[in-house]
Amino acid sequence: MAVAPSSNGGCRCRAAVHNGVYALLADGSTVEIRPAAAGDADAVREMHRAMSPGHVYLRFFSVSPAAAEMEARRICREPGPDHAALLAWLAGDLVGVASYETSGAARRAEIAFAVADHAHHRGVATLLLEHLVSAARARGVRTFAADVLTENSAMLQVFAAAGLQARRTQVDGVTELTFDLPAETDSAAGMPGACTCWTRRPATPAAWRARRPACPSRWTSCWCACPGLPS
Repeated sequence: MAVAPSSNGGCRCRAAVHNGVYALLADGSTVEIRPAAAGDADAVREMHRAMSPGHVYLRFFSVSPAAAEMEARRICREPGPDHAALLAWLAGDLVGVASYETSGAARRAEIAFAVADHAHHRGVATLLLEHLVSAARARGVRTFAADVLTENSAMLQVFAAAGLQARRTQVDGVTELTFDLPAETDSAAGMPGACTCWTRRPATPAAWRARRPACPSRWTSCWCACPGLPS
């Protein structure tokens, strides 16, 4: 998957994403981020089927006609303590999928992302990564791991721009990334947890956009208001 990081500023709200949150992409478009459900299987399947062979290869390391169906079943299966999946919706269309699966130690999880072809370079993966960190940390996960094809420079840049300190190894054209999730109290610049904000949800996305304040955090996110800042 080739996705450039979002360039817009913002702050990360503390609210759990299980109810869904609105968020802004780099171009100001409104997306909703919420957990995947069984009823989303068709949308997940069609998004993956519509991906170009090149993007399918970057995501799955191969091009298989069965990949879309298998991924839809994996993403939309019953919730469990060892896995989670988030979806990003833009104007009713599914534009992004992010997931984690704990492997071995329960505090470590493998992560994966996919973005619809027409939604590249808008910050979709950056937003999904941010909310996946928050969701995983709430469930006790402390370390993320990801295997990314070395040629997938845009996805590697998403991780690099997130402010997470990654440990990297390269094996046979695959970059293996491991990074620890910061604690909620971590106030280091650019790290999740640096912004202490609380969600307020006006009736419409336009209302959110109108009063969304500037925030010192590097992380883009859902509409929120930081204490001490005008709303």
